[in-house]
Amino acid sequence: VSDRYVVEGQHRPGSRVLVYDPNTLKFLRAYTVPPKNNGSGNQSIFTLIDDTHVLYQDNDQKLMSLNLTNGDRTIEFASPGTAANNRWYFDKSGNILGLLVQSYVYLNRKTKEVTHHMIPVEGLGEHILWLNASPDGLIYGGPGLGQTFFSFNPKTNLLTSYDQVIDRTGEIYYGIPYDGKLYTMSY
Repeated sequence: VSDRYVVEGQHRPGSRVLVYDPNTLKFLRAYTVPPKNNGSGNQSIFTLIDDTHVLYQDNDQKLMSLNLTNGDRTIEFASPGTAANNRWYFDKSGNILGLLVQSYVYLNRKTKEVTHHMIPVEGLGEHILWLNASPDGLIYGGPGLGQTFFSFNPKTNLLTSYDQVIDRTGEIYYGIPYDGKLYTMSY
């Protein structure tokens, strides 16, 4: 919602941005957008840029702004990579943050630089849903919710927490170490 428009993302049928008058809630117009943008298979998520523009990620991963008044589209960032469930937000300086699970992507619009940063907070811990040992002695496991997993080396007491491993939604329910790789299963 902005002072100018109420915006709704419609995913079925079709994929459109619906625009309404904020005072009367009268339907004004609709614009088509990718049904599952950024190649991740997730439904489109929209971020309000200002009173008349929303941000979305196109199928070719470009971050686009959509003018809700006239339908014009502008590339905001050409090669941002992906964010979890297409969650992109603007900071006070006009740069863009893409949230992951334990980190975020920072897009500097002036320099076109893409950087990754860990969220500087110790995790609160999670209940363990699954554990499995690999032939090299590492123990892998994961929580009941989320797209992360961890490894533990009992010889060195080193615990490594891995960030989000896929762009799609769906928790990792199990992992099987095989031939130097960890194969995971999720829905």
